Amino acid sequence: MKLKIMVMALVSVLVLSVVPNASAYENNVKEPESVYKVETDDQTSLDADQQKMIDAVQPYVSVDKDGLLSLNNVPNSLYEKYSLDQLEGHFAQLNNDVKNGKITIEKDLSITPLTLSTSVNYARWTYNWWGYDRKFNNKASKSYQDWLYTAANTGVIVGGLTFWLPPVASISGVSAGYWGLLATRIGAKNKGKGVYVGVTWVAAFRVDTLK
Repeated sequence: MKLKIMVMALVSVLVLSVVPNASAYENNVKEPESVYKVETDDQTSLDADQQKMIDAVQPYVSVDKDGLLSLNNVPNSLYEKYSLDQLEGHFAQLNNDVKNGKITIEKDLSITPLTLSTSVNYARWTYNWWGYDRKFNNKASKSYQDWLYTAANTGVIVGGLTFWLPPVASISGVSAGYWGLLATRIGAKNKGKGVYVGVTWVAAFRVDTLK
């Protein structure tokens, strides 16, 4: 809970006034690479906090002989500080996908999809042990921003749900105002080049300008 409050406060500081751009859903975006540490032109304290959280938790993450993720020997203070009950919920989702033959998880924590999607030629969220990430080109960034503003203004998530939102369980508890902050962040970071968006197990988003 403390982390969520901190994240929301940091995001608020980063908000810039940007007029939303209306656009149709993007139907031709290259498949994103699954990376978290990317080259950016504007590192923020929010990014640093997320990476610090990931780096602190990773030593306690392991993959067993069946390719399933788990947390081991985590200090109680760390478990509470980083809301690792939510990370275990994320692991449960990933492990279920392993059992259903949708993904494989390697010892180095890399995750590979095994099933083809009907939207294989479209951008989609990619799997990471810490959450999900995705790259949007310029047009797709504007479409995503427009969709988020609609969600923020109406308070209702409709249309393109599985396309636009990563399947992080904790997102269900995010307020409508948060979507407005994310939309503004995407608009500020797009700069005509597109954006990278990463989201951790505590629904904390990171947005960076693509090179």
